[in-house]
Amino acid sequence: MVELDCYEELSQKRCLELNSDNLREKFQELSKCHHPDAGGDEVVFSRINRAHSILFNPSSRVEHLYELLFKDSIRTDGRLSSNVMELFSEIGELTISADGLIKKKEKTLTSVGEALIAKDIANLQTQLFEMNGKVRGAKSAILKTFPDIDHLIQTDSDTAKEKMELCARDLSFLGKWEKEIMSRMQSIL
Repeated sequence: MVELDCYEELSQKRCLELNSDNLREKFQELSKCHHPDAGGDEVVFSRINRAHSILFNPSSRVEHLYELLFKDSIRTDGRLSSNVMELFSEIGELTISADGLIKKKEKTLTSVGEALIAKDIANLQTQLFEMNGKVRGAKSAILKTFPDIDHLIQTDSDTAKEKMELCARDLSFLGKWEKEIMSRMQSIL
C-alpha cells in the first residue's frame, strides 16, 4: 500500500512529533547530495522531496504514519472533535456573513455606497483575522497531542489508531476552512 517510507527516506524516527529543524537539516543534506544539477539521481531527489513534503505537513504525516503502522488508509469519515465542532459553528456563521457582504460590495457601484459598507467590511476583516487565529490555534492544539499519541502507539495501538483518525479529520477540516477564510479575506480587500 505505502510505496515510500518517508521516515526511512529522511532518516527520521517513526513518530508524529518530529523536530522540524532536524527534518529540514536532513532534507537539505540529502537534497544537496542527490540534486540532479550536482550529478545526483533525479529519482532519489524526487523521493526525498516527496518525503519531505509529506513529513513537513502534519496532516499528511498523520496519514502516512497511520498507513505505515496499520497497513490501511486512514478513515476520513466520522466525527470531528468537540473543539473543532464548536469552531465549525462559528466559522459557518462568519462565512455566511462574509459571503453576504462580499456580494453587497460587488453590487455597490458608487463611492457613497462603498463608504456606507466600509465599516462593515473593516469589522468583517477583523472577525476573519480573529477566526483565522482560532483555526491556527486549534491546529496547534492538535499538534500538541502528538507526543501523547506517539506514546499510545507503543502502549495501546487501538486507541492510537482512533486518535490518529480523529487528528486527521480535524486537521483536514481545519486546513480546508483556513483556506476558505483566507479566500474571503482576499475577496473583501
